[in-house]
Amino acid sequence: MMNQVAAKEQVKPIKIGDPDWNSVLAFYHYEAQLLDEVELTDWKELLAEDLDYKMPVRETVSRRDGLGFSDETFHFEDNHASMSLRIKRLTETRTAWAEDPPSRCRRFVTNLRVSRLDDDEFAARSYLLLMRNRRDETNFEFFSGERQDVLRRTADSFEIVKRTILCDQTRLGNNNLAIFF
Repeated sequence: MMNQVAAKEQVKPIKIGDPDWNSVLAFYHYEAQLLDEVELTDWKELLAEDLDYKMPVRETVSRRDGLGFSDETFHFEDNHASMSLRIKRLTETRTAWAEDPPSRCRRFVTNLRVSRLDDDEFAARSYLLLMRNRRDETNFEFFSGERQDVLRRTADSFEIVKRTILCDQTRLGNNNLAIFF
């Protein structure tokens, strides 16, 4: 069981309002828009070739045992190739029944903290509240948690190198995870 989810960065955090902090925030707003509008092909362009994208399973544990995130079991654990296949299945085939018609989602990204790792890479931590509605249901599914990312600067924006989604729930309570966080 992971006691420390992410090592503390040994660099000074970037202050709110700094141009790099503003650029990361703008990137997250753009990413949320692409995902909310189900523009998955465009979203895929934000993923680095060396992508590591995962959501560890969370267990309820005693305080002395850490935060309860598994380092061996994941709801999903993707790289660029597997993520490309997931996106292709959703956008180019007729076999993605869980998302046809697609879920209506709204992502709220907040509490952004950014640190510089080197000239081109940044550690970014943010909170995510994702609301999801499916078909003609009147209720929403909610997911909340923290995203711990490594972003790499590109010519005109950033790409996601690593994303770890730390869900607040131990039991997700939904029928599928065919959406992206």
